[in-house]
Amino acid sequence: MRFPCEDAKCAWIACTLDSEGTLYLKRNTHNWQVRFEVYNNNLDFLDALQANIGHAKIRRTIYKVKGSPSVKQRYILWIGSQQLLRELLPKILPYLIIKRKRCELMIEALKLKEKSGRSSPRLAEIYGLQGLRKSPSG
Repeated sequence: MRFPCEDAKCAWIACTLDSEGTLYLKRNTHNWQVRFEVYNNNLDFLDALQANIGHAKIRRTIYKVKGSPSVKQRYILWIGSQQLLRELLPKILPYLIIKRKRCELMIEALKLKEKSGRSSPRLAEIYGLQGLRKSPSG
């Protein structure tokens, strides 16, 4: 999929994140990591997104449909590269609606990580502000 300009591409990525994805701060054993994930059942859609983002990865998962014996497959595009997120998030921020505040927090977290290294009390505070339940959303 080709876009007529960089703004159109950034708006499309932002719309995809707003409607099909999540952005969150994750605590690993030794440090904090910002994650960008988009979930979809259509692999072609995520392939197009991956082509426009660059170094994103796609993995397949199987899940059980509630109230049914059947299972479905779902694909998850995720970005773990902190450098890629430092470049991408400020570009899509102006186009976000639902996840705008979350994106602002993740941009702050990325700046803190770059400045202070592995740990900062503010990173723990941002983590708490996410209001995560069992799985990340919004």
